[in-house]
Amino acid sequence: MTEVFRLTARDLAEFLERHLPRIREDWWVHQVYYRLTFHQRGYVEDKDLRRLQELDLQSLVRILDQNWTELARLGVVEFSGREMVSELRSIRNRWAHAPAEGIPPGDRLEDAERIRKMLGSLCGSPELMEAIEDVQDEARGKREEKIDDEGDTAPERSTNGMSPSSRFSPGDLVHLKAEPDKRGPVMGLAELDVGEPRDTVFI
Repeated sequence: MTEVFRLTARDLAEFLERHLPRIREDWWVHQVYYRLTFHQRGYVEDKDLRRLQELDLQSLVRILDQNWTELARLGVVEFSGREMVSELRSIRNRWAHAPAEGIPPGDRLEDAERIRKMLGSLCGSPELMEAIEDVQDEARGKREEKIDDEGDTAPERSTNGMSPSSRFSPGDLVHLKAEPDKRGPVMGLAELDVGEPRDTVFI
């Protein structure tokens, strides 16, 4: 997903760079700098950044969100589509704080598909779409491998000659409940279709 996020940031930067100047002439100050968080502004100042391509995905997603209404008035996004920004932010945050064992294949598939749907009609380049397909193909392969591995390593229940539902095994010495003095070894086990298993005892 690293390549997908890199291309997503690049495509978002190009999209914003095309349309933010249409909102106002001093767009960098009012549509970019003023729309960032306090910490993001500090980073821009410390690094003396002057181009959208220099910003990270988190900052670009915030700029897109903060300018959504203005962009909708230009007709380049739908007013009702703003929820896609929240989805994109959630995906980015989940991957930024991924556990050491990584993101499960099923979640990779879902996240990649959501990005494809969100950016495909907005600003997704063919290169980004191809990277998404690569992630999906890899995730499908890993998910199938996991299913195969789980099937191969599933523990088999050992009965040691016992019926799975019987309390006894051949050779065990047992006695009759009604006549405790009558004892004998279990000679065999019979599994019935219904009810409890039946043991063959030599008395």
